[in-house]
Amino acid sequence: NYPVSYVNITTGVITAKAINVTAQTVTKVYDGNTSSSVVPVVEALETGDTRNNPIQTYDTKHVSTGKTLTASGLVINDGNYGNNYAVTYVPNNNGEITKKNIKVTAVAASKAYDGNTSSAAVPTIEPLASGDAIVTPPVQTYDTPFEGTGKALTPSGLVINDGNNGDNYEIAYVVKNLGTITALPVVGTVTVNVASVQYSDQVTLTARITGGAPLVTGGPQAAQSVTFPIGGQVMNTTPTALNIDGNNLVATWTGQLLETTNTGSMAPQAGKTVTATFNSPNANFTINPSPAATSLNVMKEDARIDYTGDQIMATASSSATTATVTLRANILDITAATGDPSTDTYSGDIRNARVKFVNR
Repeated sequence: NYPVSYVNITTGVITAKAINVTAQTVTKVYDGNTSSSVVPVVEALETGDTRNNPIQTYDTKHVSTGKTLTASGLVINDGNYGNNYAVTYVPNNNGEITKKNIKVTAVAASKAYDGNTSSAAVPTIEPLASGDAIVTPPVQTYDTPFEGTGKALTPSGLVINDGNNGDNYEIAYVVKNLGTITALPVVGTVTVNVASVQYSDQVTLTARITGGAPLVTGGPQAAQSVTFPIGGQVMNTTPTALNIDGNNLVATWTGQLLETTNTGSMAPQAGKTVTATFNSPNANFTINPSPAATSLNVMKEDARIDYTGDQIMATASSSATTATVTLRANILDITAATGDPSTDTYSGDIRNARVKFVNR
């Protein structure tokens, strides 16, 4: 009964649907970037509309608590380029980035004794986060500077540039008992101040250890002494401690070459062997050769004869042809020969001298 006419109106309005994209609380270990593995929460879309997964990021990459997480990147497929929705990104201030644990581990190392605990080997470092760099490589040191095996090596000193003064990392330094310090080869020598000397005269004997050995507490001077056997006979001296002379250890003895054991070993002889025997060698050093040796010509001591016996004797009568004559002489060490051009100041043992009287 009715003819119906539909009349359109052009003032209708559809407003954009408001939805929140809310960042979620999350904790991660420092990895050098601001990314988060957690997806923000998106309020429901209308039926038939679809979306991607938005992301959320930390405000900075550095270690901290109470960090701001910001959501972004929502893309809606609603046939209207997403304009049917008014999207609000809601931040979250409960983010956390914890420190990244890395190990710096000492490596096996060996060196000859040099008086210090340094090691030329570089410890191993677990990988850093992308973009971070090592400013100062770590070092490792021996527990003591002295000779030994299975010595503890301790790493230290790693400096990291991570934009946060290295505070994004928790560094664990791992000690390894893989160190070896071997004895340092050094050279022992002995010298005399003259090539030849008279028996009973004074001579200076010098023992020396060379080889660039650093002289440190506990070094060779702490345990070394030296004696000087000559021709197998140890001189009447107290063993002499080695003294520091630059990078050398030196012991000297000055004295007279006198027989002390009455064995005749100090008798004059060309090419007599003088040795320096190093006692109680320190384990940090290998002395070669030990004992060290040189040659010394021991010459006869100068002595003089002073005849003090009868020089003229009368017989009992003009017919007597015999008389008792006393022959007597003093044997003088050269020091007692006053005015003798060959005199010296070192008196010798002349008790083994022999005198022959000749009737010419």
